[in-house]
Amino acid sequence: MQIVRLKQNMKSAIIVTLIIILIGYTNTALSQNSTSEPNAQFSVDAFKQISSGITRTEVRNRLGDPAAIRANSLPKGPFWGPQEGIDINTLDSLRRYEEWQYEHKDTVYLIWFGDPAREKSAWRTIGKTSYPKGAIF
Repeated sequence: MQIVRLKQNMKSAIIVTLIIILIGYTNTALSQNSTSEPNAQFSVDAFKQISSGITRTEVRNRLGDPAAIRANSLPKGPFWGPQEGIDINTLDSLRRYEEWQYEHKDTVYLIWFGDPAREKSAWRTIGKTSYPKGAIF
């Protein structure tokens, strides 16, 4: 009789443990998919509102997820391209920046992040530009 009761208690303990694990996974999945704001869609008007000093989260909340994210460094010699608009004083000693690219109709929109005084994870917007798709630099 004791062995039967022990087996029933073990089954109950296993079932309760599995239920707790399942609830934990469900809560984790739901919290990762929820946002404080609805998924933003890119718009030219929202892009125009982006100014220097905005966090990545703020940009994402206003414009949605970028089509591409690149980490790069400005060259030290002369160069040309859309990144000419980046002020080198907004970059660290390695001239590193992060570029978010959005595309809308026939235009590419770029937003740059950097900051010589902050860790990369805390960089804020330092500039933006746009150019026609297919432009050659």
